[in-house]
Amino acid sequence: MAHGVGRHAISRLLSTGQWHVVVRGVYALAPSPTWMTLAWAGVLVVGDEGALGAEAALHLHGVAERPRTITVWTGGRQIQNRGPWVFVEGTRTRRGAPARVPIEDATLEVCGSGDRDHVLATLAAVVTSRRTTTDRLRVRAEELMNLRNRALVLEMLSDVVLGAESPLESRYLRDVEYAHALPTGARQVSISDGTRSDVAYVEHGVLVELDGRLGHTGSGAFRDFRRDNRHTIAGFVTLRFGWGDVAGSPCAVAEQVATVLTAHGWPGTTRRCRRCRS
Repeated sequence: MAHGVGRHAISRLLSTGQWHVVVRGVYALAPSPTWMTLAWAGVLVVGDEGALGAEAALHLHGVAERPRTITVWTGGRQIQNRGPWVFVEGTRTRRGAPARVPIEDATLEVCGSGDRDHVLATLAAVVTSRRTTTDRLRVRAEELMNLRNRALVLEMLSDVVLGAESPLESRYLRDVEYAHALPTGARQVSISDGTRSDVAYVEHGVLVELDGRLGHTGSGAFRDFRRDNRHTIAGFVTLRFGWGDVAGSPCAVAEQVATVLTAHGWPGTTRRCRRCRS
């Protein structure tokens, strides 16, 4: 309208199918809006203070998949949720086009809901993408006074610093190593060219591979066999555990790891955790 396109012209464009209503006051040139069209529309509905948040912002930062629900920060405005948009009252730093919150804010918003596995998976995905760091996330978490799951986020950041990249790796670190006073292994270590091991007790020649289903079936299983064989030739013993082992029987896993470490020169002793005693 500021450029002289009046209501009658807009009505004509709509009636002839050249424009299509996305939401009141926002029009598109195609009848079926794409996800990006909807993201833009959410920001435009708000105006100059609008910014995409949570999963929508993470997607635009190149980390997450496109979410069905598009979170939009509104500044000081109260806007009723509609369609795919969830409007959150509050002001956030804006960057990019369409405007979105910084990756640290988006990450912490996503971590505000869900259990510890969800929080770790989100933090690990963002940090391993190299688009931010654990230090930046920690500083921002301490700045956001009303952050949900703050204590859990800070705890999980410590796991990510040590190299845990999945909920299974975090559980091994917490429920197997820490709980039973095992030595802390190195994470994501390359023992042979083109490979990475989840946990490596390099000094004692012991490797631990933590296998979820994804990536360890079909051709992935043969890749694992070849890797284990190469490491055996190099003098390393490989122990392999799945989710059921680590989540269901961490004490038994700790006992097996300790037995092998002791046989390879580890002078330490384990301790009994609460689960062992019960």
